[in-house]
Amino acid sequence: MLCEICGEKEATHTCRLCGRRVCDEHYDPATGLCTICSQSLCEICGERLASAYCEICGRYVCYDCSIQVTPAVRVCKECFSKLGWRGVLEELKRRRSGVPRLLPIRLLAARIRRKHT
Repeated sequence: MLCEICGEKEATHTCRLCGRRVCDEHYDPATGLCTICSQSLCEICGERLASAYCEICGRYVCYDCSIQVTPAVRVCKECFSKLGWRGVLEELKRRRSGVPRLLPIRLLAARIRRKHT
C-alpha cells in the first residue's frame, strides 16, 4: 500500500487520529501522527484536531477549547477568560466596524497554498 499523502512511498505507519496509512517521511513517531494531523492540531490543547479559529487571536482551536459566541463565530477559552462576554462582543464589533477584516496570516497562507496545489 502506498502512502496516502505522497502516493509514492510504501506506507509503513498509521496515524492515530485519522487512520491514514503513511510513509516514514510523513509520520512523526514522537506523536504518532501524520504530517497533516500534526499541522491541524488545536493550538491550545495540542491533542485534538482544530475545528475553527479564534476570531480574536487567530489560533486554530478545537471544539472543547473554544466557545461559540454567535452561530458563525468561535473564540478560544483563553481570549474569552481574558475579555469576558462583553469584551469579546466589543472586540468583534470593533473589528467589523467598517474596517475590512484581515485574516490571520496562517489562514491566508493556507488559502494561497490550496489555490496553487
